[in-house]
Amino acid sequence: DIEKLICAEINEERIMWVKKQFERMEKTEKIEFIVYTKEQIQNQQYLVELANKIDIFAPCALGRSISDTNINALKGTRLKLICGSENNQLADEEKHSRMLHEMGILYIPDFVANAGGIINCVTEIKGRTFLICRTIDQSRNIRNTVKNIIEMSREKNITTLDAAKKIAE
Repeated sequence: DIEKLICAEINEERIMWVKKQFERMEKTEKIEFIVYTKEQIQNQQYLVELANKIDIFAPCALGRSISDTNINALKGTRLKLICGSENNQLADEEKHSRMLHEMGILYIPDFVANAGGIINCVTEIKGRTFLICRTIDQSRNIRNTVKNIIEMSREKNITTLDAAKKIAE
């Protein structure tokens, strides 16, 4: 059971559409809707305030959401996990994944978080008849992969990025 969901978006029109969908289902009591700008997400104070409200940050659009400009703002906050569908979530993958690792914040690399989409594309490209159930079945293993990445990261004291790359090899 979640305590609260914060749904943040840079496009006010989109966030209002999402809010209306939740209102139709009468599911808004635990949801806070926020519109923010790219400048705000790069602002240290804004990010500290946001990271102290959330356990999971799921960046899904902008790219390079975590950068030299804002990464230090995450240290000491309640944030525990960064995992989203955004490509290139970290401006400098090696450096920032190491910093997150040292802060104790789990980071699931975009190529792992997006694996279901890749599985779906491969199914379509190979000319197979598209069956959503096939994609779902093949995507179920992503959970085990994430678990293995986290375990390897902890056992070898390496970043989750390094663990993911080793497993991908």
